[in-house]
Amino acid sequence: MFSKVAICVFLAAFCISARAADTNSLVWHRATDRVDADVRGMALWPLLEKIAVKAGWHIFVEPDTTHTTSAKFKDLPSGDALKMLLGNLNFALVPRTNSVPDLYVFRTMMKNATQAVLAPKAAPKHVPNELLVKLKPGTDADALAKLLGAKIIGRNDKLGLYRLQFGDVAATDAALASLKNNSDATGVDYNYYFDPPPPVQALSSAPIAPLSLQLNPPGDSGKVIVGLIDMNVQSLGAQLDKFILPQIDAAGDVSASADITHGHGLQHFDRHCTGIGRRRQFRANPAGGRLWREPDHHLVVRCAGHPGGR
Repeated sequence: MFSKVAICVFLAAFCISARAADTNSLVWHRATDRVDADVRGMALWPLLEKIAVKAGWHIFVEPDTTHTTSAKFKDLPSGDALKMLLGNLNFALVPRTNSVPDLYVFRTMMKNATQAVLAPKAAPKHVPNELLVKLKPGTDADALAKLLGAKIIGRNDKLGLYRLQFGDVAATDAALASLKNNSDATGVDYNYYFDPPPPVQALSSAPIAPLSLQLNPPGDSGKVIVGLIDMNVQSLGAQLDKFILPQIDAAGDVSASADITHGHGLQHFDRHCTGIGRRRQFRANPAGGRLWREPDHHLVVRCAGHPGGR
């Protein structure tokens, strides 16, 4: 008798838990900033993950904070909704300029809410009635498709890749299971959706004309020129300036200022030029006995006219 009672209690608890999981829903109407919720026994972390997804906020929580939420409401403003969802926990919603708001959830002080709640990535979506399959060389793809009740709507016979279309989801799933155990198929999966990247927008009102590069290789003099892309390079002195060709301003004719110096990329430029001045133009290469040559000149291309420019 006792065992029967225990089994009934277990089954009842299981059914209640399953029903609670099924009814946990959260709808965030961003346009009106109002919320509908029906949650039962939901822990804090999955609740905050749901809010991060639905509201699109950045959320930070104080470590070791726990809470279990059970609430049901409809069409509440977001502030009142957070009070219902978070119970006796403290929270602060901080708006940001040119960004989404930050929500801080904490027990003690706001500054202690340092643990970021990352919104879980959405599961990839696939075309419900399509499969992509790779077949071994020599496999009759048309015969295999006919056997599976599929239609080939895309193919690359050279690579053995085929896109199969089925009548419904059940037939697609059955074919997937069959192909995974088919020795003629070296790979099979659903045909997943991928969002294309946004198109490149032309800057019709760009202040700088489009860059036009024209090759102008040096003659047969044998001189080697090293191009240095940086900001303004100031004079290095009479002895070293002879290694620098007249500067090119890619950003236009910008007058050099006394406080403009070259960036981090050329922090060893002075040392390099000094070394060139002290070395002979040719040196022996100990490894192969051949000669290698130092650059004759450096060509500075200034790509910005003010500190920090790029």
